[in-house]
Amino acid sequence: MNQARALFLWSCVALLTLTPGPARAQGSPAAAVDHSYVNVDGGVQSQSQTFTIPGQFAIYDETATFSATAKTKSGGLFNVEGGARVWRNLFIGVAYAYRLKTTSSSTVSASVPHPLFYDMPREASATASGVENTGYGVHISVGWRFDVARHMDVRIFGGPSVFGVTQDLVNSFDVQETGPPFSTVSLTNVTTTRETKTAAGFHVGLDGAYMITRSAGIGLLLRYGHGRVKLPTPAGGTVAIDAGGFDAGLGARIRF
Repeated sequence: MNQARALFLWSCVALLTLTPGPARAQGSPAAAVDHSYVNVDGGVQSQSQTFTIPGQFAIYDETATFSATAKTKSGGLFNVEGGARVWRNLFIGVAYAYRLKTTSSSTVSASVPHPLFYDMPREASATASGVENTGYGVHISVGWRFDVARHMDVRIFGGPSVFGVTQDLVNSFDVQETGPPFSTVSLTNVTTTRETKTAAGFHVGLDGAYMITRSAGIGLLLRYGHGRVKLPTPAGGTVAIDAGGFDAGLGARIRF
């Protein structure tokens, strides 16, 4: 998260540095105050997936194996973006998008060796509730704005992104024997750890605005972003999951 904030802040500084003096745009009256912009949106990010985290541990001089499912779900989105005109209708902007926390459950399935006999594993399962997931994206975009009506315009944009995912992952549990003849076993005290990983990616999108006054209006954000984040597994490897998704938001458009 700190890396994303630093990238966002440095991008804003770069935009302010590149911004020339006040300029009057050609076109509709609503675009007369139109050199720089700030957009603030609320909406939803659509990204749902289920993935499996494998693991293993030693018990009774054998190796027990397990797998735990985890989920990322669609959630509420907060997006803020600032940008500036650099040439004609060409704009450069930087956005920070935060997907609100969602919770789900994680199912653990294990194969546990028998305490008395070799090669006689027993199957068991358990469920961990309250498993949290959230994410964010920093998007640096280059876009071209088109006037489509007297008070309306559309900006088409794209560029590189940095995505972050914070995910709770099952990492351990206790094996509870039920007693002779040890034909069944149960899993208790399932615990999770919280992992945050980042990865580079890209985004493309469209932003439409209807300007109510010369400097304020409302708008629609549609954006697709994609990246692949690698999360660690208890077995010592990694599992790659999708980050980003399809963003849709409505909010304020401020121009100055």
